[in-house]
Amino acid sequence: MTTATLPVNAFIAAPSRSGGHIPLSVPHDGVRDEGFGRVAGELRLPPPVAGGMDIMVIGAGPTGSFLALALARRGHAVTVLDRDPGPAADGSWERPGVPQFRQPHAFRSQIAEALRAELPGVLEALVADGAYLAEGQMGVRRSVYEAVFRRALSGEPGVTMLAGSARDIRTDAAGRPVLISDTGISTADLVLNATGRARFLKHRRTAGLDVDSGLAYVSREYQVAPGARDEFYAGARHIWNLPGYLVRVFPSDSNVISTLFVRRADDRDLTVLRHPEAYEAATAAVPPLAALMTADKVRPISRVYPGGAMRNIYRGQLTKDEIDTPGVIHVGDAVFSPSPMYGRGIATSLIQARALLELIDAGHDRDSVTRRFDAWCTGRMLPWFHDQVLDDAGVIGMWDGGDLEIDGRLPSATITRAVAGEPRWRDVIGQYLDMRVLPSALAPVEVAARERIAAGWRPAFADGPDRQELLRVIRGSVNRTSPVRPAFAARSAGSSGHKSPGTSGAA
Repeated sequence: MTTATLPVNAFIAAPSRSGGHIPLSVPHDGVRDEGFGRVAGELRLPPPVAGGMDIMVIGAGPTGSFLALALARRGHAVTVLDRDPGPAADGSWERPGVPQFRQPHAFRSQIAEALRAELPGVLEALVADGAYLAEGQMGVRRSVYEAVFRRALSGEPGVTMLAGSARDIRTDAAGRPVLISDTGISTADLVLNATGRARFLKHRRTAGLDVDSGLAYVSREYQVAPGARDEFYAGARHIWNLPGYLVRVFPSDSNVISTLFVRRADDRDLTVLRHPEAYEAATAAVPPLAALMTADKVRPISRVYPGGAMRNIYRGQLTKDEIDTPGVIHVGDAVFSPSPMYGRGIATSLIQARALLELIDAGHDRDSVTRRFDAWCTGRMLPWFHDQVLDDAGVIGMWDGGDLEIDGRLPSATITRAVAGEPRWRDVIGQYLDMRVLPSALAPVEVAARERIAAGWRPAFADGPDRQELLRVIRGSVNRTSPVRPAFAARSAGSSGHKSPGTSGAA
């Protein structure tokens, strides 16, 4: 890795993009937040800078790959360090250490917008590999998404890929960050930590906020028959909330879809869903899902993928108003990692990345960029952390059969469902659901929602078996000779399988 000759406090100034500036101040309630996704095509890339910085990006997931390409195209020398060398020669890729790699992901409209504006050619490569676009949303498996980025990184001038793990960061006599990894020692002008939820540098960072959602999930991939494609890819989203669990269908690339079951993390009985026999029995037991997942329409093409505990984590750049590690900026999931319930993870990460790019382009000094980015995240990401925590708790409360808690703020999902169909709230709810305004924009809608709740409205479940009925169906369908049966039967007999609420666990 080449050492840059720039002074440590200097960022290369670059012309700002035209139009659609990301404001750094917190928007007022109800005001459209232009920082949450600008119209594709509004922005032009700044011209490459002369004598750019030497930048180290740790982590080649969605955030790190995006930033590495965007910075290299601005004329900076970028080295990407990731412990995974990438896909094998035959295209297979297990991505060890990234448990969510095989899980379905929502690719919100902000992602396609970011790719169009910042990385021309990448979105087209994704479509060429089978990704589909509809109303701004993109359907693609994460494995395909990351493979396209790895190809782009390997062919991008100015990007060097290293396979290895980061161990520590120190500073040299000039105050530049020095990265120590199992590949050697590298000095840079700037290090971007895009390691996600990994523990790298956690010992030096503020404790932040970390809340177990109390939820866990399990999924499986299926190939859709050509004649059945429209049933999965056209029209309404397929998501059903039932008493004790939730089911969703994710259309992705190349006529492949994933189904997902979400349960309480402490519901040990439903961990049986990780077994194919139980998963298929549960699929057949939910009427709207069973109608889609018939043998003439789909066939399974993967094992069942259990997911890890779903947590909401927020951790800023500063500790007691001091920068945790000078020369290092944390970004993406390393700042805000929401539980996957509403598919906000990659979108919030790329929204952060674009804000960070704009600060770097503006020519602020290194520490100023860190502090400004921290302030931006506090105003723009932290509200989504609190919103997700409240919504996750609301889901569990609904499953538990309790009445709506009306003390304090209502969960946003309750607010939007309570007034669904009322024309006066349609625009602001649509903007909230698409993350174009902050959750505080729902404040006037919450007043109307409380009126409906006081009048007797309560959320309704979708048509299908409740948790106990689902367990009975699974119990009756799993072959008695299956290895699934003994452990499942032993847990199920006379026990709900629940531990204390909020206990973390995996599907």
